[in-house]
Amino acid sequence: MANLAFDREIINERERPFSSDINQALSQVDRTLRDVLQSIFSPRISATNDAAGLPSGFIGEAFRVRPVSPLAMTVRLPKGFGFIHDVSDVPSDIDGISGLNDKSPWKPLYLADDITINIGAAPTAPNSRIDIIEVKNNRRRTDSASRDVLDTGTGKFSPQSVLKTLGFDMGVSVGQVVTPHPSTAAISVKRGALASAPALPTPPGVTPGYTQIAQILVGPGVTTIDDNVIQDLRKLIYPLGLGRVSILPEPGGGTTVTLIQCMAPPSVRVGVVHLGSGKLNIYLFDGGNSKAIADVPVFVVGQANGVNQGGDFVAPQTITLAQQSALVGAASAFPLKVAIGQPFWFFETTPPSSAGKEYQIDITLRGV
Repeated sequence: MANLAFDREIINERERPFSSDINQALSQVDRTLRDVLQSIFSPRISATNDAAGLPSGFIGEAFRVRPVSPLAMTVRLPKGFGFIHDVSDVPSDIDGISGLNDKSPWKPLYLADDITINIGAAPTAPNSRIDIIEVKNNRRRTDSASRDVLDTGTGKFSPQSVLKTLGFDMGVSVGQVVTPHPSTAAISVKRGALASAPALPTPPGVTPGYTQIAQILVGPGVTTIDDNVIQDLRKLIYPLGLGRVSILPEPGGGTTVTLIQCMAPPSVRVGVVHLGSGKLNIYLFDGGNSKAIADVPVFVVGQANGVNQGGDFVAPQTITLAQQSALVGAASAFPLKVAIGQPFWFFETTPPSSAGKEYQIDITLRGV
């Protein structure tokens, strides 16, 4: 039987349906939902190729590794959805259950509830290490229940324990391993090897079949994990492949700056640093994305039709110690803690106006 998007399994009048008919019907609904979502979140392949690509990534703040409050040696993963495209995993009749299929190659990475994960105790000085968090799809049969099942030998029904759910929640499978051992849990912390200062620690390799979502620098003797040591490496996906960021910064005297308004997708962080003389540095952190950013018009609010002021991108790159300090310094619109090594886009502009003028800056991000 078919298992295509929008197919419906027909139960005819007075027909005695098989269990496979019901399983097949539900499989087709699941296939439809995933195929439609894949179309919604697919970006074009490139600037010169308008065909749709095959997205793999996360929606909004799903799985964005964050510190807990109060700070501790734990991190929090928010609930939500991601997807990984895997054409090699499209099984039919899973575990011999007729009609229990998973035919869409777009596999869900799903977290039903926020979870916290322990990070192992820090090494003693002068050692440090980098831990990674990696994830994989967690399709499994679960939820045991007693049901009457036909015994084909006797022709009678008798109670048996059967599994009733094909589940995908990854929060039920969280584990820890130490490199070089491979991860096995759906959400796994892989502890890195120690490095002694001044040498820098090397992150562990990603386990085959897994997707890395974060790196965490665990310094010598630390007792807390904050945003300034967490690299967010999730690839982000946006509807039709595009995410919009619109900000209104207002420079003051000296090197002060106020962020009047910021509209951006969840988990896309924006930093604004005033270098003096009206010059602004705009930092954009969209996880581990590395696709091109589109046009960046800058308008002086209040002037007829606005004044389009260009600027220069230096992108993509990763945060340095000096940039990390600038984002929490007095010239920053607000303290923004970002880890050294975090990928980001950087835009520098000098809008043609004096202090006290608001500037509208619109930026389009491209998903993966």
